[in-house]
Amino acid sequence: MSCFPYFAHPKPVNSSSLIIKTDEQLRTQREDFHKTQNSHIDFEIINKVYEIVRSIRDAEFPYTMEHLDMVNETDIEVESKRNQKHIKVHWKPSSPSCRFATHIGLAIRLKLERELTDYEKIKLTLLIKSGGHKQQKIIDKQINDKERTAAAMENEELLNFIENLIS
Repeated sequence: MSCFPYFAHPKPVNSSSLIIKTDEQLRTQREDFHKTQNSHIDFEIINKVYEIVRSIRDAEFPYTMEHLDMVNETDIEVESKRNQKHIKVHWKPSSPSCRFATHIGLAIRLKLERELTDYEKIKLTLLIKSGGHKQQKIIDKQINDKERTAAAMENEELLNFIENLIS
């Protein structure tokens, strides 16, 4: 049995608690972020990571991570150590009991690994924001373990599910 179980696509349980940002709110948020940036290099990487991640769709709701306020530019950190960039993406599932949090985390990882080809050495860490999920530590450990994620990507059914989130 895979460490990333596949679930049937459920109906939303409590969609009234969703935060759905309008395009105007998103534009204002991005403008505010751009005003606070000091490092040109880090800003370029942060912007690129955000552009990649923001369009990933939620597994339960017909919205993107950006529209559901699951990730923002301020949630991305970049550290340069020697010849390596360490990129941390803090994100939150659509609810603290989201059954697809691991799937979404895998989708973030897969899409970033595919599209961040401009940089030779990257260490990628994905972390659920504090209080963002009931099983935060377990999910963080799973999606940051190279062997577990590689095994999960060998599961064709799971890979197809994740491809639908990132396409």
